[in-house]
Amino acid sequence: MMNKRRETTGDKMREIKFRIWDETQKEMLRPDDDNLLYPVVHIDGVAAIYINEDGGKGGLWEHEIRNDHKLIPMQFTGLRDKNNKEIYEGDIVTMPDNTISGENIIAEVVFKNCAFGFYHGRFYTFAYEWDDETDTDCIEVIGNIYENLELLKY
Repeated sequence: MMNKRRETTGDKMREIKFRIWDETQKEMLRPDDDNLLYPVVHIDGVAAIYINEDGGKGGLWEHEIRNDHKLIPMQFTGLRDKNNKEIYEGDIVTMPDNTISGENIIAEVVFKNCAFGFYHGRFYTFAYEWDDETDTDCIEVIGNIYENLELLKY
């Protein structure tokens, strides 16, 4: 069953975008709906912030690297949770445990070995193949590892 909230792209690849944690300022920088702020990661791995200086009219972009800040990029998975919230690497999610207990577990979304998966404290799970058939109706983003680390109970 295809998840209706997934950003479908047909034959195209999923959207590649990032949010960035500014460790120095202790703030999460996300692409905004008005296209005034756009975090990027350059091919050399350097994270940067682009700020639209003309109010979103598509013109002037100022490149702000924040060299004196520690910037940590997190990649968008291409999926949305049951509340239509974008799921990023570094998010903390609650989801059903597919073992006998059937209880919900809390896990961190990770990108490892070229694949997204979940870290449960002692082990990684890549059982969910994140593609057009991924059902995220049972996954809920409840925070992230930088602003809500206390949610991880392992």
